[in-house]
Amino acid sequence: MWINTEKPRITWIANQRPISDGEWVTYTKNIKLDKKVKSAVVRFECDCSCALYINGEFVISGTGRNPERVNCHEVTSLFTQGENNISVTLSSGYFQGRTKNISEFRDFWFSQFAMEFDIEFVGGEKLVVPTDGSWTAKLSGGDAPAMETMPVTDPEYDNFWKYATVWLEKKLHKAEIPEAITAVVGDEYKAYAEKETPKYAYPEKVAKTNMILVGDKYVADENCDEAPYIIYDFVTTRVGYAKFDYKTDKDCAVTLGFDFRENIADFDNDPKREWANVIEALVVKLDLKKDENTAFNLRRRAFRFLKVEFEKGAKVEIENARVYQCLYPNMKEGWFKCSDEKLNEMWEMGKYTLHVNKQQEYESCPRNEMTFFSGDGLLDMVVDLYAFGEEKLMESSLSLNYSEAAGGIAHTEDFNRSRHQWDYYAWRIICIEYYYMTTGNKEFLKKYFPQAETILNWHINRMGYNNLIFQPMCLLTAYSFTYAQVDWACGLARLGDKPYLNALFYKSLTSMAYLAKEMGENEKAEKWQALSEKVKSAINETLWSEEKQSYVDSMADYISHDGNLIPLYFGVADEKKTKAALDTIKRELWTPAGSTILNKRITDVRGGNIAVSPFMSTFEAELRFQNGDDEGALEVIRRVWGSMMDRGAHTFWEYVPVKEGEWWDALCHAWSTGCTYLLSAYVLGIRMKKANFSSIIFEPKMCGLSSVSGVVPTENGFIAAKCENGKYTIAVPDGTEVEVKVSEGAEVEVIRY
Repeated sequence: MWINTEKPRITWIANQRPISDGEWVTYTKNIKLDKKVKSAVVRFECDCSCALYINGEFVISGTGRNPERVNCHEVTSLFTQGENNISVTLSSGYFQGRTKNISEFRDFWFSQFAMEFDIEFVGGEKLVVPTDGSWTAKLSGGDAPAMETMPVTDPEYDNFWKYATVWLEKKLHKAEIPEAITAVVGDEYKAYAEKETPKYAYPEKVAKTNMILVGDKYVADENCDEAPYIIYDFVTTRVGYAKFDYKTDKDCAVTLGFDFRENIADFDNDPKREWANVIEALVVKLDLKKDENTAFNLRRRAFRFLKVEFEKGAKVEIENARVYQCLYPNMKEGWFKCSDEKLNEMWEMGKYTLHVNKQQEYESCPRNEMTFFSGDGLLDMVVDLYAFGEEKLMESSLSLNYSEAAGGIAHTEDFNRSRHQWDYYAWRIICIEYYYMTTGNKEFLKKYFPQAETILNWHINRMGYNNLIFQPMCLLTAYSFTYAQVDWACGLARLGDKPYLNALFYKSLTSMAYLAKEMGENEKAEKWQALSEKVKSAINETLWSEEKQSYVDSMADYISHDGNLIPLYFGVADEKKTKAALDTIKRELWTPAGSTILNKRITDVRGGNIAVSPFMSTFEAELRFQNGDDEGALEVIRRVWGSMMDRGAHTFWEYVPVKEGEWWDALCHAWSTGCTYLLSAYVLGIRMKKANFSSIIFEPKMCGLSSVSGVVPTENGFIAAKCENGKYTIAVPDGTEVEVKVSEGAEVEVIRY
């Protein structure tokens, strides 16, 4: 895909207009293409909801929620030789109600966007179409030239626009399934991989309504004193744009409500209910016209339940509600199938949960957070590799230069005690290392090594005399004295010398020592490696409890899940401590829903022993696989992810309540998809040894299952394996190194294609 080597002159364009003109405004640009288009890519950034159309066809709507988020879409098939029309419709901000209040305060609407089209013709010539004053604004008083506000500067272009992941047109780039792959896993996989995601998702039922069903339409009940409403149930989380057909005898207003907890109680209008402010912020209001018949909400939303409520007294009918789906197009499909159907459903649910959290970067949760969290990033990418053969979203995720601590960016090495979530800085370094190890991309490393070094030094500057980092209270601001989160579990009370945080610090040092060697910075590599050994020794000497046979926080007497898993996972513990800690976790933390965060109840950290983390449970299951406890690893998987399925989950939750039958409020969380990775990497047994799966380990751990088969899509091609009746078959692309680890005497066939 062609990308500009020189930045064109792109300007932000906007129109300031009175509140009375309404929030919507449309900009157009007509271009004539005299030659056949070979490829076309559009990039745009907006500070509002911004819907793009090409020749009348809807492409995507940017949210404008996050600064520096660049939408990047291939639009090759939408352009034709001859006249072409580009149309962009802008509303106010992502949260309509809040933006309306702000606009009323300043007494005018103001929305802006910047865009460029990169078009390459069949003959090799190129055309750039940027936003500038030649675009036309369609206003109530007539057409007007768009107002240019500010340029897209060189640093902005170089830091963000170039690194936005292109949303490719699937019909032009879909990977073909080699015959060698179907020979191993059968035609069932081919049919699975070639199945297209429908453009629209439809509700499976109506959850509640006060309207009357007449044929296939719902009609307002004239005898009802309430405003007409209907709540549609889409059964699982859908991401996209709500759309429905209607008929009304006069212009009227409609309010769209979107659930947060997969619960229709979200719409009970009680301001005291939990998450009431979130639900209220997501509400969208539209004006329906009597001479039109289709309503289309251009603000992207994620929801299971959709409430459509008309104004009181409206004589309306509604039908054909649906969601125009906004799902990242996948060119390759992973697959997993075994003799346990529940594990198959679990693998698929993990895959779908990640899918709805993919836009052009990884999102933590599509309902509310909708941004990249470095603490989630490692698992996001690992699962993506096995589910979709993708890794490039990590680079575009890291290119977002957010200042929030959750992004893991330290803009300075200077001491600042009030920064929160110190662990996310370390996770960012780990994400950078893992992406480099997966791809071998030296240009990526050159770009991010200086940033990673700043982050590492930020941590080093916080070391105490005991070679550990002490976690103090974090204040959100120096003036409000609002307590902020200190770690991944949104904790306020996990203070002191913590094995979890310090093990991440140790891993950051070893990661940076490795990356420094790759950069030829040998002096730094030696310094950081030596320092890592000091930190490792300090963790083992200070934070290991012989009495409890586990690592412990210095200011608490509980046993923590993360405080043991992370030191084990990143190599702080020796073999003896690893076995002891895993035994302690099983003895002290295991419940029917998995291992709890702590072994006691506290008012912070998600309640301690009342909640289970699927995020941390991924590390536990993997550690058990790695240390010979295959049955225990699969038991962790069955308990954690199986318990959510047993309670009716359709996507995986941020946490799992220990109490049977309870749900977690924050659903559909990307960091909770680890079961998909674990089943493919350990039960099916395909693991990466060198970059891009150019060298792999094949070590199935069937744990009593009678059959296991699956496909891992990689940069170099598909890898397929089947394990059944004591025979192990694996197909790999030519040149792939395969290290087979199966029981002695087993029948193994390696097919190269």
